[in-house]
Amino acid sequence: MGHCSVKGSYLRSALFSCLLCAAIYLAAALYQADWGQRPLDYLHGMYGLKTAAADRAIAAEIPKLVLISGSNAHYGIRCATIIERTGVYCVNGGIHAGIGVDYLLDRARDWLRPGDIALLPLEFNHYTDRGIPSKFFIHYVLRYDRGYILQRPPLEQLRFWFGLPISRIWQRTTGKLFGHAPPSEQAHAEEVGEYGDRLRNDPSDRNAIQKGYVDDAEPLPVLFGAAPTGNATGARSIRRFIRWCRDHDVTPLATWPNALWFEDYRDDKPQQFFAAIAEFYDRLDVPLLGQPEAMMPDDRALFFDSDYHLNRIGVDQHTDLVLDLLSPYLP
Repeated sequence: MGHCSVKGSYLRSALFSCLLCAAIYLAAALYQADWGQRPLDYLHGMYGLKTAAADRAIAAEIPKLVLISGSNAHYGIRCATIIERTGVYCVNGGIHAGIGVDYLLDRARDWLRPGDIALLPLEFNHYTDRGIPSKFFIHYVLRYDRGYILQRPPLEQLRFWFGLPISRIWQRTTGKLFGHAPPSEQAHAEEVGEYGDRLRNDPSDRNAIQKGYVDDAEPLPVLFGAAPTGNATGARSIRRFIRWCRDHDVTPLATWPNALWFEDYRDDKPQQFFAAIAEFYDRLDVPLLGQPEAMMPDDRALFFDSDYHLNRIGVDQHTDLVLDLLSPYLP
């Protein structure tokens, strides 16, 4: 009997210690979340500007075209040109691929209304996304959108509440207690146009480091991995979004991202990857506009600061191409 009592006492102590450590970790994670971080603040400002562009159309009760992707659409398609040539209101909702496709699509629902068109030029990694949030994304939702965490299933929530390294928590917590606030940076209207387009992406606007990113770009590793099967977390998020669109009288369309084309993409692995994406949308009965090689420029002179970001000249050319493919679907 005494042995069982000692064992029970030990287990209670161990459980209490674990709960105490978890509580301290969570308190520190939430405490440091409000300490500024330049990329997070910039992304939050971007969302504010793009939401304002959507809200103007919602307030006017006019149908619109909404681009939903990571930053490739932000640096790849110009909504101002689409509006000028077609009269259809357009919102460039391209944001940041690193926050994951589920969050991109979740936020986009707030921008859409019945009668709208949702165009998905998603980055390739979104189709194989395993649903593991990046440290960047965890920092972002802890700071700006904890409601998104609370909407997740309990096990998924644990990835957000306890997904940051202890060393990172310690560094930022002690920095907030004893250090100076880090520099903050917001996205400004002079960088993001009235409709959410990227401005200041002329070739003359970039520096040597940005040019180096383009010069050193290599084929995307994701295209040489396993082809999307539709079972990945990212693919499931896309399917849910397509169902949501149809339930809310929104027309879903897809196209290829404006990534830099390499001749290596003619190999079997990338071709299988492209074919799997085409089959994925075919099963969903969603039009997939264009072909990969035609939508992906092979001229590095058209890129700004990465293999997913076009410069002004590249944006003009790519917008023309997208417009030709979109025209049958526009009101």
